Amino acid sequence: MELRITQGRLFSSAKRSISEGFKSLTEIQDAISDGREVRKPSDDPVRSSRAMSLRLQIQRTRQYLANIDRGSDLLESSTSSLQELNDRLSSVRATATAAASSVQPPENRAAFATEVNQALERFFSLANTQFDDVPLFGGTATRETPYVAERDADGQITAVTFRGNHSVAPMQVGPDERLIATVSGAEAFADPEGQFPDLFGALIELRDEIADVDGLPAEDLGDRIREILPAVDRIEDRLLISLGKLGSRLSEVDGLRDHLLGFELFAESALSETEDLDTVEAVLDLQQRQTALQAAASVASQILNTNLLNFLL
Repeated sequence: MELRITQGRLFSSAKRSISEGFKSLTEIQDAISDGREVRKPSDDPVRSSRAMSLRLQIQRTRQYLANIDRGSDLLESSTSSLQELNDRLSSVRATATAAASSVQPPENRAAFATEVNQALERFFSLANTQFDDVPLFGGTATRETPYVAERDADGQITAVTFRGNHSVAPMQVGPDERLIATVSGAEAFADPEGQFPDLFGALIELRDEIADVDGLPAEDLGDRIREILPAVDRIEDRLLISLGKLGSRLSEVDGLRDHLLGFELFAESALSETEDLDTVEAVLDLQQRQTALQAAASVASQILNTNLLNFLL
């Protein structure tokens, strides 16, 4: 039996060739426009899976870097506040040592008491330092003002209550790394070994003794002042320990940032190699597909122009 190819079949074949040519041309044009060869899983399942994995790693790395930036800001703010506290506390100790001398006249002691009171007010303000509306030294009790003061009729602080806690919230700054970006006031300002609960209790007592609120003889007053100094020294030591911890963490986080930036660059390069288009090769492919489409269109045109008169002539 003779196989006959009808005009309808020829037309359908030409139509299909043109449709496939347009689709192929559109795909390569989209790829060139987007700059990526792998844009959906069906393009290349293996490369697409690798690209998705790399994107996830890049996303996580950028979140770690954002956490590191915030953590670094917290560390620097905490360090700045504690450093000022430590510097002022050294000055307070020098003032107290001078005030303990039995040869100091009453007017000098009054001036010394005023200096200590001013330092106390500054310490109270620094202990309530906030970063982005979050207290630095309140532990995880971020909705409370860490330190609350009671004042007398003259406005002087007579007691300070800590309303924070001992806990600190770590920040995830790597797959297995966490950063504690501050210290609790309970750790930095407390005096668990002494007769005062914390820095504020010691300074309040020191101010009142220097002001001689009990009217003691000069020698007795000096002894009372000197009895408070060991507490000041212990708290200063705790401040220095806290500063050392923060400085060490800041150094570690700087090294981790450099590592993550290097990994981010590597992952971005690997992602580019995985899914990016070879532009030169793509342009050559585009030209070939255009040529194929033109050829298909030419054949279709010849088929459409075929009729009975063409056969008779």
